[in-house]
Amino acid sequence: MNLLLETRRPMPGGPVGFQEFAPSSPLRAHVACFWTGVFGSAESLPYTHRVLPDGCVDIIFILNARSPKAVVIGPMLQPRLVVSRPNRDIGVRFYPTAALAFLRHSLATLQERVVPLDEFCGPDSSRLLEQLLVARGFASQVAVIETWLLARLRRSATPDPHVVQAVKWTYAERGRLQVRQLAKTVGLCERQLRRKFPVWTGYTPKQFVRVLRFQHALDALNRARERDDATVAAMHGYADQAHMIHEFHELGGDAPGRFRRLRHGGAEECPIFSILTPGTLRYHREP
Repeated sequence: MNLLLETRRPMPGGPVGFQEFAPSSPLRAHVACFWTGVFGSAESLPYTHRVLPDGCVDIIFILNARSPKAVVIGPMLQPRLVVSRPNRDIGVRFYPTAALAFLRHSLATLQERVVPLDEFCGPDSSRLLEQLLVARGFASQVAVIETWLLARLRRSATPDPHVVQAVKWTYAERGRLQVRQLAKTVGLCERQLRRKFPVWTGYTPKQFVRVLRFQHALDALNRARERDDATVAAMHGYADQAHMIHEFHELGGDAPGRFRRLRHGGAEECPIFSILTPGTLRYHREP
């Protein structure tokens, strides 16, 4: 399996971190990554970390032998504190517009919701969990999930081409654009774009632009700590530094400087933030 991203940090109860892996080629247009968390040893206490809005929808398989479950994490617009336990969970992160094809349900009502997978898939969800619990090793479990996803994809709807183009254009411009520009670029009026966009992404166009701009600004802070906030704000299309700070508080729950210090080890507390894989951040305009 191709490793896309790994974060790891020593903690008193054992190392904590995340790994993200690329899907197989038939799913690469739909699935950004499979991910799993490492949260210390079996004796470790639950670990609390912060998950940030990233424009995506996830399915999480919580493979606790006593009470396994699968849930859909709807599109987020606020940071969320998550308590993770030592059991090894598996997540599937879909590209924006892709999740509907597998869930077969509009995403317009899923923002900030956590919904059991069986509400979308019925008994298939229980059978899938049973297969995952008997599969040996992470790679085998991912293969089980991929087989299930491919079977659902063969009977799925095709994403709206205008929304797909709008999403890819937003990625290409790193969120540095206005909704009216976006609508004009894809050949729709703003009203049409606002009507179609939530069905396939769970966001309004303006919300999606905000999330992508925030994620790219956060990525810039993580990669170049010597840049000051004013420079990062100007680079990413914020009106000014105060505007960026406000957006970081709204979408990330902290000021940009706080993210910079946590990411580069300047504080004892170091929650693991959801950071888009390089492949997701480079999601481009071409089909």
